[in-house]
Amino acid sequence: MAETQVCGSNLSNAHREILTAMWDFEQCDPKRCSGRKLVRLGITKLLRLNESFGGIVLTPTATCVLSPDTDRQLMYSGGIAVVDCSWAQLEQTGFKKLKFHHGRLLPLLIASNPVKYGKPFQLSCVEALAASLYILGEHNQATELLNKFSWGHQFLTLNDQRLQSYAKCSTSKEILCFQERFLDEITRVDSSNTESYADIYAELDKQISADSSSSECCSSSDDFTEQATKTHSPSTFKYPHSLT
Repeated sequence: MAETQVCGSNLSNAHREILTAMWDFEQCDPKRCSGRKLVRLGITKLLRLNESFGGIVLTPTATCVLSPDTDRQLMYSGGIAVVDCSWAQLEQTGFKKLKFHHGRLLPLLIASNPVKYGKPFQLSCVEALAASLYILGEHNQATELLNKFSWGHQFLTLNDQRLQSYAKCSTSKEILCFQERFLDEITRVDSSNTESYADIYAELDKQISADSSSSECCSSSDDFTEQATKTHSPSTFKYPHSLT
């Protein structure tokens, strides 16, 4: 009986539109802000700065990376929110004003928005929301959000292998394992004096596609999970400071 109830719940979740929301510190040009556009279209809810949010919150103050098995139900019950602020004003941003309990970081992904194109981790609001939805299994809604922007589909193209790999993971440790692999590959290619980041990511995706053993990174062995908890800090990359 219990199994039947769980299956029924999952079936219901599969057809439910996930709530998306954002806090806006009004540090960015509203005409260029992807989050503001989603709000104007009635797709994303604008939260007051003193308004609490019970779902997943993508924020640079988080200490945990998205974990599919535990965060998926949290997404269904509470939704996903982002913090819209300027990359140039992170230290002055009043993150402590925000009320939430489930802060999360996204793993390595490449921005496709016109302002930060080709840069790792520096995603726009819509890219961050879409990435979370995709990794947690809501591929259609992720695509629908990105389709509101002329450059949106490019995000899926640039991050195809990364998103697919992260989506197959069950835990944050497994996601960090894949991130470590991607960072190692990028650093190795970068050291060969590749001219641009665009070339690095194009070459990286080709290498990952050709590597039939990539699925081993999702192994539940102690070696992989232990390695996944180590901090990776190559000279040309930094761990995500922000997600919007």
